[in-house]
Parts: sequence; structure tokens; C-alpha cells
Amino acid sequence: MGFRYHNDYDITLCIPQISKYVKNIDEYKNNIDFARKGIENIAKLANVQSIKFHINTRDNYENSELYLTAIGSSIESGDEGLVGRGNRINGVISPMHRMSIEGACGKNPVYHIGKVYYVAAQEISKKIFEKFNIPNEVALVSQSGRDLLDPWITFITVPINFENEQGVREFVENELRNIPEITKHLLRGEIRLF
Repeated sequence: MGFRYHNDYDITLCIPQISKYVKNIDEYKNNIDFARKGIENIAKLANVQSIKFHINTRDNYENSELYLTAIGSSIESGDEGLVGRGNRINGVISPMHRMSIEGACGKNPVYHIGKVYYVAAQEISKKIFEKFNIPNEVALVSQSGRDLLDPWITFITVPINFENEQGVREFVENELRNIPEITKHLLRGEIRLF
């Protein structure tokens, strides 16, 4: 997951390691460092000057909680819903505008952050339009292990001449506290996903 602001890049990476090939926590850390250096070299080749990495943000070295897998994928624990990435919850594929590539159908509505944030961003955008009568775009970005009510990045686009940005900011902060209600609406079939 990446975020770019002007020429500053902020990247979150989840890099699993296959447990039978990792002897200890030091080797695990060395592998992470090796991956980071390789990606930094690729970024330099692309002339990226400012890049910040967050790798395996759920890792807890003190408790030996690491991103280790048996085969290298989270599918081994039944964590993935199978759905095409082209399926948008609003029915629009908009390559020239901000959009999620998350396919929301088939994902767990309680903890699958991609699904919950995708739907929450859509609902918040609708409410901003209804309350402030402005076109807008909303994007919510998380990191693995982060609290659902605390997005890593909340990005809202409003018209350049709009004069109540503080009002929108406060409105969105309040709506973020109501994200768990999204799950209830999804489970009751009150939000359309296709």
C-alpha cells in the first residue's frame, strides 16, 4: 500500500517469510533488511528521492509474533475472499480518479479492512455530498495491525474554492468513529456491494 504526496513516498509492505527457511528472529530481521535495501535500490532507479517504508507493521519482536507462513500466502488460513478486482461497489471503474482496487464481495465484513474501508469511504463521501453539497473523493488507508478507527491516512478531496474545510474535517472525524456500524449494515444487507 502506498501513498505519495508530491515527491514524498510512504509505503507499507507486508512481506511474509516461509517459516521452514527462517532459522531465528535475527535471520527474519536480516531478510526484512535485505528486502528493504532491494526496494530502495529499485526506487533509486526510478529516481525516487524520498521514500519511507513500514514493513510488517503487525510484527512484535518481543513476543516473537512475526509474519511467517507455511507457503508464503495468507490464503493458507482462509483469509481471502475470491472476487475479481474489477468489481467496484459503485459500479464505476475510474482509472483517472482515485479508486480502491479492492473487490469487496466475498470478504469478511468484520475485519477485512479493505472491504470495510472501501465501503466506509463511499458512505462518508455520500454524506459529505449530502451535508455540504460539494463533489468530493474520500480514501481511507490502513496498515496491518492498526486499529480500525484509526486509519493510517484519511484523504479527502474537495473543490479548490470550498471554504469550510474545517467543517468537513470535523464531520469526517465523527464519521470515522461510526465505522463499526458499517459492519452491521453490511450484515443486514442494507449496503449494496455490486
